[in-house]
Amino acid sequence: MMVAPAIGSAQTAEPQPSVPAPVPAAPSEAQPAPSAVPAAKPAPAKVTITPYGFILLQSFWNDGPFSAKDYPGQVLQNHDGGAFLMSARGSRFGFKVALPDDPFTGAQLSGVIEGDFKGGFANNTTTSANWYNSMFRLRLAYMTASWGDASNKFSFVIGQDWKIVAPLAPTSIAFGYDQMFTQAGNLNNRDQQIKAIYDMVSGGVGLNVSAAMLGPQDTAAITGTGTPVVGVTTADYGAGNRSRMPNFEGRLAVNMRDGKKKVAEVGVAGAVGWRRYDNVNTPNTTVDTTTKLGAVDAVFNFPFITLQGEGYVSDGMEDSYTSLLSSAVIVNSTGAGAAAHASSAVNIQSQGYWAQAILKPLDSVQIPVGYGMAQVRYHGAAAAVGTRFRNAQFHTGLLFNMTNPWKFGFEFTRTTSGYNNNQGPATANQYVLASKLDF
Repeated sequence: MMVAPAIGSAQTAEPQPSVPAPVPAAPSEAQPAPSAVPAAKPAPAKVTITPYGFILLQSFWNDGPFSAKDYPGQVLQNHDGGAFLMSARGSRFGFKVALPDDPFTGAQLSGVIEGDFKGGFANNTTTSANWYNSMFRLRLAYMTASWGDASNKFSFVIGQDWKIVAPLAPTSIAFGYDQMFTQAGNLNNRDQQIKAIYDMVSGGVGLNVSAAMLGPQDTAAITGTGTPVVGVTTADYGAGNRSRMPNFEGRLAVNMRDGKKKVAEVGVAGAVGWRRYDNVNTPNTTVDTTTKLGAVDAVFNFPFITLQGEGYVSDGMEDSYTSLLSSAVIVNSTGAGAAAHASSAVNIQSQGYWAQAILKPLDSVQIPVGYGMAQVRYHGAAAAVGTRFRNAQFHTGLLFNMTNPWKFGFEFTRTTSGYNNNQGPATANQYVLASKLDF
């Protein structure tokens, strides 16, 4: 075997005698052997629960007959007069939950559950005494599983959350549970759903793609003689449930960013649903219809002003949202008595929009100014006399922060409701003084 010569030596190094390894010192209490030190255990992952919400008091003064005294959504034609009302029903609380990452899927897990006190009244009574004892209702209850980071993230949302279509909310202190311009161009609603969301940010440009499968929400309007059609009879068995199909929604949005701040965003969205109406006298005969909706939304943030708004067109689907129509499908019938049966389902076509400018002269002051309108374009049948076919709202206010969590505002709304009769539109004004404490 060849042995390489030692570097810097002219002679081959002689083999050195082996030296036995030193005997390790016996462990002592002052200095234990390394093997005797217990390994540090990782801290167990924790579930974090964060409460949030607000206390809201509103004082309403109406100079005309609104159908609901605590929201200027519809003006009645009965000239019943105005009203004064105070309410704390909009007060809200909820919990945000952050869970340890799922070790099997690698997902970041979180959840939200939220409610307020706009769930109606005991025994459905609305006397003055029961107004102050309103019932709790569920607003949100969903979990989120996400993968990725802020620049490239995919998420599943499962539970009750806001719908994808028309995601913007007008700025207001007085109107949070009933958003401003609801029934006047602002489609909004919460629904049980399974939603997939993809967010991507590259440089100063962002992309959002979302799609959802939702539970049907609808009502039934029946015209004609007799009782030939089964409409909405229970909360879990309406015309949409009878179709045996879920509703579907999707939205695509592009946004511009300045760092983490979203400067502008424009989105387009669509929805589709199915409904089935059963004949009572001829149970094997059904009338089916497909409903559709398209919408756009946009928001632009500037240093002293924010501009935002939405618009939509609907073919029989507006009543799946909180909107102008209580029913967006008319079911026609023929015959009378035992011979009565449904003959066709006609989708009511409607459209609407809202736009708002929020002036910000100071960090603690906001002045919203906006307008919203919704109207029926085509109903395909002789709707009942007195049906509301158009609704418009003008809204403005002065909002400011007393301190960081305490907000205070004075807001004004003028609503005009048009009907399919010869009595002309009905107009009324509402003034609101509101105090909101966030926590």
